[in-house]
Amino acid sequence: MDKCVLEFTNISFTPPEPHNMIIAHTIDFNLKYNITNANVDSRKKQYFEKFLESMSVCIIYDIIKDKRREIYFCNDGTNSMSRSSDSKSWYYDSIGIYDAIKNTYTVKGDLIDNSIY
Repeated sequence: MDKCVLEFTNISFTPPEPHNMIIAHTIDFNLKYNITNANVDSRKKQYFEKFLESMSVCIIYDIIKDKRREIYFCNDGTNSMSRSSDSKSWYYDSIGIYDAIKNTYTVKGDLIDNSIY
């Protein structure tokens, strides 16, 4: 059976502040794909498993704030995820949603046709 597991190795997050109304994040992770019938050197396998995803400047376009909520919505246009071993990248349009009260952050996006990059 083939199984895929995400292993987060480094995560950074910058929430919006009154003097800097953007959101930013970077996620380094390993995509561990266990292939039962493959004969791959373990060092090479570890090298090919490393990925980076980031949203460097997500500009706030809406804020919902009342007694129970403080939610920031941002858009960065085009974000990317790349594989470290060969710099192959995947691009997507996305929005970020940060709930300051619950201290949660969600990114939702749609993959863009990579042939245009």
